[in-house]
Amino acid sequence: MKSIITAMGNPTLNQELKRYAEFDVVGDDLFYQEAVIDLLQSTQVDVVTLSSILQGQWELFEFIDRIQKMNAMVRLIIIMDELDSDVKCGLLERGIQDIFLDDKVEIKDIIEAIEREEPLMRRLDKSKITVRENSEDVYDAQVLPQTPSKMVQKQEIIAIFGTNGSGKTTMTYQLSKTLASKTDSKILVIDFDTLQGNLEELFGVSKVPENIELQIDLDKRCGINYAADLIRKNRFDTNVFDEIVVHTDSVDLLTGNTSLYFCQEVLNETIYEQILTSAKEKYDFIFFDMSSNIFLDSTKWCLEKATKVFFVLENDYLNVQKANHLLDVIVKLWGVWKEKISLVMNQERSDLLDSDVIQKIFEEYPLIGKVKQNGERDETAYEKILETIHFVPKKKWTEKIHAIKASFGLVFDSKINQTISSKKELTPNAN
Repeated sequence: MKSIITAMGNPTLNQELKRYAEFDVVGDDLFYQEAVIDLLQSTQVDVVTLSSILQGQWELFEFIDRIQKMNAMVRLIIIMDELDSDVKCGLLERGIQDIFLDDKVEIKDIIEAIEREEPLMRRLDKSKITVRENSEDVYDAQVLPQTPSKMVQKQEIIAIFGTNGSGKTTMTYQLSKTLASKTDSKILVIDFDTLQGNLEELFGVSKVPENIELQIDLDKRCGINYAADLIRKNRFDTNVFDEIVVHTDSVDLLTGNTSLYFCQEVLNETIYEQILTSAKEKYDFIFFDMSSNIFLDSTKWCLEKATKVFFVLENDYLNVQKANHLLDVIVKLWGVWKEKISLVMNQERSDLLDSDVIQKIFEEYPLIGKVKQNGERDETAYEKILETIHFVPKKKWTEKIHAIKASFGLVFDSKINQTISSKKELTPNAN
């Protein structure tokens, strides 16, 4: 378990990190440089998350040098108000790899930096850094790490939430299907409406997974209930996912509960946690389809665990009022990190509030997409929303052919060389 100090002059990050059981967040958020130094004198920590504008008596680099002198192995994560080439050069010189801008960083970025076992860049020797005058190219390219040619898929957990009747389930279906058409990454959709789950209807599949032999009442049979039953019997692990999910042509679906008994008496956060832990071992993208009911424990849990929240709303005045109230509940009451929330306007009508007005009302949350009310699948609109998600695109068929040819070419050339060598050995010397 990694021990963490937050010194942001703002308790939000500290409170959010304390929700993660794998982190040991030491004390409350610190507001002064001197408090960081005092705590480091008495506590061994692995990570310090630090605001560059934290109040105190030292300049940023002097403060960092003091921290590193006290604990040379500590991982420093720096949140900058602004960043120029000279400051970045100084941070890299001190071996600081995780540098974020305050207006762009998200909680998932900080969590990934904390969880990373090895630094992305080793501490650079000062003598190896070349500063060129009157140039934005500050660093000698020879000493910086090379960008890998193969793109790496970053795991995302995407919660689709919003006002009642705004089309959350349809949005979950369309986004997951569109994403599947763009990437070969593994995608799972979990129906976390733990009272009225019906996502399988859109996918056109059975709620009951195939080849399941568990003895559950007929009206309670679905993927999430089978998972719960196995968890209660201590028989659940990653290997059973293939048995309890319903496989479609492009994504996997863990179907949802419609039993009031299971909702009230069986399903709980412990079960959700074990499902997610196992799912994260198998899938690159995990979509949560959710209820708008804030009294279901699954609603709050999903919002806390998601790396992104797509908040679906409509552009009529009454719906906007409901959305505003709902956002207040999840951000101010529940403490959901607002930086991971984006707005998606669904079933947009031209005779109601336009997108500029919506964005002005919800100025703290970016409006990343609009789907018109036309009853048809708007491929372009869903692709626009997915632009906010990092995914490795599918290879074009021409690229696949070239790769296959290259592979066979190497094998063929190798066999030819072996054959030639063998013949040379068997051919008698002409002399």
